[in-house]
Amino acid sequence: MIHHIPTIQWKNGLITRDGQYILRGILRSQGLLDDPTSRISHRENNIYYGGRQGRIETLIVLSNFYRWATPGSIQLVHLQEKPTIYSNLPGMSQLQETFNMLDDAFTQNPEEFNNNIEKIKRYFILRLIGIIGNPEYPEILENFIDIRTKGVHNTKLNIEHYKKELENIIKMISEYKRGLLGELTQEDDEIMHYYTGIIDKIKLDISKYEKNLLKLEKDLEKAKRFSKIKGMPKDYMTWEPEKLVYD
Repeated sequence: MIHHIPTIQWKNGLITRDGQYILRGILRSQGLLDDPTSRISHRENNIYYGGRQGRIETLIVLSNFYRWATPGSIQLVHLQEKPTIYSNLPGMSQLQETFNMLDDAFTQNPEEFNNNIEKIKRYFILRLIGIIGNPEYPEILENFIDIRTKGVHNTKLNIEHYKKELENIIKMISEYKRGLLGELTQEDDEIMHYYTGIIDKIKLDISKYEKNLLKLEKDLEKAKRFSKIKGMPKDYMTWEPEKLVYD
């Protein structure tokens, strides 16, 4: 269940059952959790599958709502059935609103949240991004790191290759010019034009690989950060929720 967070009756529990109900009520008030007792849809936040109104019942849908929602509508083409979500706020603002309401609830009833609302926020985020409650997460993350590591290595090799090729062509052109006895003939000019085109293409390729390298290295850095979190009871206490989702 979306709102399920370990209750204090268990070791390392974070919340009471009433606290769970409060969280569930917050999500329902935002239209981010199905309310089986009501037939009235939320006036601002909804999800549609084709022309049929759907329900937000799973963590993966809620997580994607927080991640991708924009004022208006957007289709989540990467999810099954490609639902369209409608929102009055950006996803990050929706998440902040959830946390603001949790803070208000905590102020009124701190005992329902075991006197530490920040731990609950962190646990909630870790569930949204699949670190807690996903037994396949360590393997998925390890494969992701392996693929990105190989990608970084191969991209650096490609950049080195193209830079060497560029150096050789520039050297060849320089030697060619030195070998000319007079001004450029039409044939010489065509040769220069040809190699100038090759140089421009190589520079473009290098630029593309360098941009891709920056992205790969950034992804790898994030993945290594997440690899420090193994879903252990105390790991989530030191992580900032907003950074985990949006950095």
